[in-house]
Amino acid sequence: MAYATLADLIEAVGEPLLIKLTDIDTVRTNAVVVSRVEEKLARASAEIDSYLSPRYSTPLPEVPVTVRGYCCDIALFHLHRLGAGEAVAQNYERALRFLRDVAAGKAGLPLASGAAPDASSQANLVQMVVPPRVGGWGVR
Repeated sequence: MAYATLADLIEAVGEPLLIKLTDIDTVRTNAVVVSRVEEKLARASAEIDSYLSPRYSTPLPEVPVTVRGYCCDIALFHLHRLGAGEAVAQNYERALRFLRDVAAGKAGLPLASGAAPDASSQANLVQMVVPPRVGGWGVR
């Protein structure tokens, strides 16, 4: 399941750019090559899942707007065959930073269903038991 659609990507960057990035065969169609877009959206979604799967069950049951936007950013980066411009590369890096923060527990996903992070991700947390404080530890 892709976290974004062709319509989302067209809304984000416009159809003319998608035509330029996907209509690359020797016989031009002057149209978006949907199969190329779908392949990059699937690749972007798999990349997102690779970061989210340690904390959330993937694929996500619902797609937060942040994930949809980052899916578009990642797919757009991968659509640039000869190197992305600075803004596209920065958006890709920003998406990866966010996904790393989610994986590290520094950020969460705003899921409307209230779905919490995967319970198995809690298994590696360290628990400490501290005895009650006795005396003043030298503090007066």
